[in-house]
Amino acid sequence: MTILTPVARLRLVTAELDTLLRQVARRDVDAFATFYDQTRSRVFGLVTRVLRDPGYSEETTQD
Repeated sequence: MTILTPVARLRLVTAELDTLLRQVARRDVDAFATFYDQTRSRVFGLVTRVLRDPGYSEETTQD
């Protein structure tokens, strides 16, 4: 079993997201769904901090 350091894990996640975004740019619908699933909670948290309205933040995140 390999245990990753926080920096190594961040690099791995970043590389995975980079790959997904490249696939999304090629109009890969499945890659978009995966990218959305992997980032929606972080996006929602950021949007909520900016908008300060959970309902509007949820709608904005989905858009």
